[in-house]
Formats: sequence, C-alpha cells, structure tokens
Amino acid sequence: MQIKNNRTWLLAVILISAIGILVSYFVFMNLNNPFERDTKTIKNYGRQSQRIEQTFNDEMDQSVSSMGQPSEVPADLKSDLEPSGFFNTIWGIDKEHIFIGGNDGKTIQYSNGKVKQINNSYPNRIRKIRGISSTEVYAGCDDGLILKYNGTEWEKFAVLPGKIRIFALQAFKKKDKTFLAAGGDYGAAYIYDGSEWKKTETGTQARIWNFYGFSPDDFYAITFDTLLHYDGKVWKKIPLPDNHVYYYCITGTSNKDIYLAGEGGKIFHYNGKSWEELTKFTGIQLNKDFIWCAQCSNPDNIYFLTYKGKIIIWTPSAKTAKCYDTNQFQSEIWSDKDGFFITTGGDGTLFTGDEKNGIERLRYGNPRKGPIAAEPENIPGINSKNKPIITKGPNGWEPVNLEEKDLVSVWGVAPKNYYAVGNAGRVFHLDNSGWKKMSTPTSYSLYSIRGIDTQHIYTCGVMGTFMVSDGTKWQLIPTGITEDLSALSCLSTNCVYICGFKGTLLKYDGTKTEKIELPDRFRKYNFSDIWAFSENDLYVIGDQGVILHITGNSVHQIETDTTKWLLCMWAADKNKIFIGVEDGIILLLSDGTIKRMDAGIPMCIFGLWGTSDNNVYGVSGDGGKIIHFDGKTWKPIAVADDYLCDIWGTNDKNIIAVGAGKN
Repeated sequence: MQIKNNRTWLLAVILISAIGILVSYFVFMNLNNPFERDTKTIKNYGRQSQRIEQTFNDEMDQSVSSMGQPSEVPADLKSDLEPSGFFNTIWGIDKEHIFIGGNDGKTIQYSNGKVKQINNSYPNRIRKIRGISSTEVYAGCDDGLILKYNGTEWEKFAVLPGKIRIFALQAFKKKDKTFLAAGGDYGAAYIYDGSEWKKTETGTQARIWNFYGFSPDDFYAITFDTLLHYDGKVWKKIPLPDNHVYYYCITGTSNKDIYLAGEGGKIFHYNGKSWEELTKFTGIQLNKDFIWCAQCSNPDNIYFLTYKGKIIIWTPSAKTAKCYDTNQFQSEIWSDKDGFFITTGGDGTLFTGDEKNGIERLRYGNPRKGPIAAEPENIPGINSKNKPIITKGPNGWEPVNLEEKDLVSVWGVAPKNYYAVGNAGRVFHLDNSGWKKMSTPTSYSLYSIRGIDTQHIYTCGVMGTFMVSDGTKWQLIPTGITEDLSALSCLSTNCVYICGFKGTLLKYDGTKTEKIELPDRFRKYNFSDIWAFSENDLYVIGDQGVILHITGNSVHQIETDTTKWLLCMWAADKNKIFIGVEDGIILLLSDGTIKRMDAGIPMCIFGLWGTSDNNVYGVSGDGGKIIHFDGKTWKPIAVADDYLCDIWGTNDKNIIAVGAGKN
C-alpha cells in the first residue's frame, strides 16, 4: 500500500536513519543480544530519563543538620527576570559568572545575586552547560545541537549526527586547544579535538548521563548501569560498586577520589583501590528518593542533589553530612571552593546557600502553558515493591503479587481477561484463577499489546516482532523488517495497524503484514503510538512532537508547537484525542486544534485510558503516579513505589496499571 505525497506518489520503500532517543525514567540494552532492548528503553522514549518526583515525605535521621527553610523571593529580584521556564543545568566560573539553561533554549546568567537573561535564538532544550571561561561556554541541547557563548551571544557550534539529546557535556583545555566530550542517548559519545568531531565506541546502548574528569585523555562516563573510562583512545568498562543500583551522577577530585550516587540515595566513594558505601555515615534516609546530581569544588565539600530537592553536603574529613531541603524538584547544583552553592530546577526556581547563611530562594516562575493541575493532599500510596501490576477494584488501588518485573503494556476485554507483556517475550494472562505466564515463540522484548476480543490478541516489540494469539497460544507473524515496533491499533481481525521506529507503519490483514509507505519527509520520525478510527482515518504520534493524520492516501502533519516526544494516545472520539508527552504535558486534539494541559507531573506520561472525555486516567514514569482527568483538571490520585508504563480498563471500576514492580 502507498500513501500519496502532496505532489507525487512515492514508489520506494523508505529506509529511515535511526534517531537516538528513548526512555524513560532509563535506556538499556541486553548485552547478550545487541538487538534486544530492555523494556525500560521503549517506555523511556525520551524519558528525560529522570525519575518523576514522588509524593512520599521522606523523614531525615535526627543526626542530620537542617539548614532551615528557604526565604521568600527578594523584592529586588522579582522584577529582574520574567519566568524563564524549567531549568535543567547550571555551570559557573565564579559567583559573577554562573550560566543556567533550560527548556525552549532559555538561558540566564547569575552574577552576585543579580539575574539577567542571555539572548538565544535557538529554541532547542538545553540539557547541559559546561565551559572553559566566561567567554567560552558550551551548551548541549536536544537534536544534537551544541551552542557556544562568546560573552555576548549564543551561536551554533555544531550539530552531532543522529540528532541525539545531549545529556552529558565536558570541556577541557589542552595546549591552548579546547576539547569537548558530548554524550547522550544510545551510549553515543563524541569527542571534539579542537578541529573536528569523532564518534567513539562506548560499548553500551544505555544513555550517558554525566561525564567527569581531568583531561580529554582521562575522564569518566556514567550510565544507569555502567561506569566507563576514556584514555584518549578507547573506552574501558570499570566495575561498579553495586550492580543492583541505578546510577545518575559522578564527581570527584582525582582518580583516587571518585564519587558515584543514584537510586535510593546511595553514595559510593572510590579511593583508588576499592569502593565504600557512604550512606551509613550520612545518616540520611532517602529510600523513596534518589540522588540526581553530584558536584565538588574542593576535596572536603562534596555536594549531592536529590530529585526531591534535598541538598546533601558530605565532608569526607569528618565523615559527616549536612542537609538543606528546598522542598521542590531541583535539577543541578554548582559550587565554588569557598562553600557557596546554587541550584536550579522546576518552574525556574533558583536557590543559593552556604553554611553560614543557609539557603535562599532567589526567584521563581511558572513556565507551563494551559491550566495548572490541582495539587491534591494525601495522595494514597501503593506498596508495589516487587509487584508490577496494580488494579483498581472495590477497595481502591491494590498491588498484585507476581514474580515478574518490568511489564510494559496491558490490555483487557473483561474484568477477568487481561494480558500484560514485557521483557524477553514474556506474556501474562489474567483469568478466573489469576495471572499466569503464557508460552511464546520469541525472546525479544514486547512493547505493546492490544486486541479485538478473547480470541484475537496482538503484540509487537523489538526487531520487528509481531505475534497473534487465539487466547491459548501465540504465533509469530513475519514482518520482513528489523525496526522496533512500538504500538498497535486494532479495528478488526483483518485490519490491525502497527507503528514503530524509523517511520515504520504496517497493516496486518489477518494473514500477513504489509508495509505502508509514507512520504520520505516523515522518515526521520520514531513512532510511539497509533490510533485508528477506520481504515481511512488514523493518527500516529512520535518523537520531535510529530502528529500525523492519515486519511486514505494523504498524510497531514498537525503542528504541535513542541519538539518533545509524544508517548501515548487515547481517544474518547474523533474530536477528543488525548496525547501524553515526555515533559508531563497532555495535549488534547479537538477539531484540529491542540490544547495543552498540565498533568501536575513534570515528566513522562506513558499511558492513557478512559471511559469518556471527562473521565481519563494516566500513568507517569518513574514517579509511579496515577493521574485522573475529570473534564476540567488533572490531578494525581495514587502513587506506586516505582515507575508505571501503561494503563487499561474495562470500566471505571476495573482498571489495571503495569510497570517496574521494583524496590
């Protein structure tokens, strides 16, 4: 089948270059099989790969010193700067030259308590800022863009192949030459040697979160599950202190003084010979939180920033820790050698502090467009530890005991007839006797499951995997492609649509699959979800904010005013289509227009389902929040212990959500 271009008919099957993007809340690949991605990858579609802010109120050990609550915004700063949106990164030379970047290319400079905007004509989201001096500052952005600030303005410095999102950036000076290291999705790491860029082979497909080091011939990279060292020629894998922890940050002062931190608030120190866990010394309990950022400017002041906004200052000589609490999400911290520090994060808020004066809130703003979600009180918690399935029944939301983790998608046709899929070809079926594992003819991870009735169920996943079931057994259907297939939409037993990466779109007619050829201008997109109203009326969404409306032989791209990854979709009817976005925004597509709605969650919305346009449920990524829309506002109604990936129901009293089910 072919789709007609506005000017001509395309005659060739599109081969599309891969774009390095994926989930979130964590991007992994099975090292034993280089083609099989962990389920976190697909549900990490851009999962900023940040863990969503949770609603648990963690208690600090009494031995921790509190530096007090932040002060109000000083009056002289309120008018200095209009709200600049969500800030992601901060880096500085000294108190006079601190640079801050965020969403939509917003950049500001902090200088001794004053804040001013820096003009930037590039709207790409800035994820990391690093530099050499106040007139040589670099910003790593989405779409592979690297900007350079020359002391006056930002200018385009480079665009890396594959348009990766740049989460890690480091700048070095060597023999009067500037070297840069840029890393991000799919383990991509590029080195600039002062004249040209080259791609290095890291040996991992996991997202590179941070770099730390001393020279272009001696620095480290950290992913969720891998520590790497670069010697100027090759990357070498370094053993981790604990293989059961997800890591987010690395810092230190030398090769014999390195800190790693991440999940559960765990901090590890390397002395050149061995690793030691420091959590027992800090006296800080962060079981429901995690350390997101680490930074040090001298050997006796090591700063750790948690996702929920706690600032931990570790003093190695005394083996003690102090804690500041900003009480809100903060994304990154910078400090100087004298103990001054500054953080930045949600809603454009900045905090500064030192041990003498405590912390001070500098300014804040609300950057989001559209109605703001209501802030509920006492959100019910769900003890979903080691339980990847959550059900809504007569007694509210409850976890289900199941010896399985990392379920990605769920679908059901009756209260006692649900299916869930996940890693390594695993499929589980709920019937009157409970959940049971089904035998499947694949070991590839599965990303989506949907169906028509109890005898016609479909699933898809890694490497073009597509299977059908009659309710008792599964059969592989050849697709002839190797692209990952991410979602399904089922109209009838002879009309099932499947979408995937590299612009892949397939139709299953009950016997075989057929590739639908799209105009080549759409080959750059990785599709994440699809919704078909009829054979001549379907919608596809994906990365770079793409929404395609396909009617017959024509394809119309709907402008969304966002470059974020659109992750999931649910439709009440043709004029009420809800779309979950990686930054916590939900788009409502109605009569050809788009309305932005704040879901009250700062990051990924992975699953949506509802009974009407005024009764819609959603799930977030690693924060594990279940949210609800009543026709006016979105608000969280429950929170699990770990990330959730999908949600489905047969009625308002019978809903199931699936996810990690980890600690």
